[in-house]
Amino acid sequence: FTGLADRYHSLAALVWAATFALVVLVARSLVPQAKSWTTNAMAGIAAVALLFAILVQRVVSRPIIALGRAAQQVREEHDYTVRVPAFGADEVGHLAATFNEMLVAMEEHEQALESHADRLEVEVAKRTEELTELNGQLRDRPTDGSPHEPIEHESLVLGRSLHKEPELGLG
Repeated sequence: FTGLADRYHSLAALVWAATFALVVLVARSLVPQAKSWTTNAMAGIAAVALLFAILVQRVVSRPIIALGRAAQQVREEHDYTVRVPAFGADEVGHLAATFNEMLVAMEEHEQALESHADRLEVEVAKRTEELTELNGQLRDRPTDGSPHEPIEHESLVLGRSLHKEPELGLG
């Protein structure tokens, strides 16, 4: 993104310089008998217009380039802590502020997902331990033919609860 912006700025400066030179040449060729102060005044006006155009271009493009760089960094590094400075209260400043708000929401969402994944890991480890214990109890049961329905029922209920979908609770 940086290369494109640099090429754009270079091209814009080249176009403005060429326009300035063209204005001066046309002014001198169309009015050869005009006084030199007129030609100089036109050249001065063209120079002021050129500087104004470069200033306006930088004021508009610099915040957009910063926004593009931040978006690229988020995409490549998955770093949601990146923020773009709000350059003003205009449309571009509003865009930067909205972009920053979006990043805050994404960061919070990612943290909630990580927290939920951690809780699920603990729950799975706990349930696995319970099932292992119940499985050991079932293997160790007496072989005299007596019913062990309470243990089998408990194992069945615990197994079913593992297959329920957990609620994320991220709303």
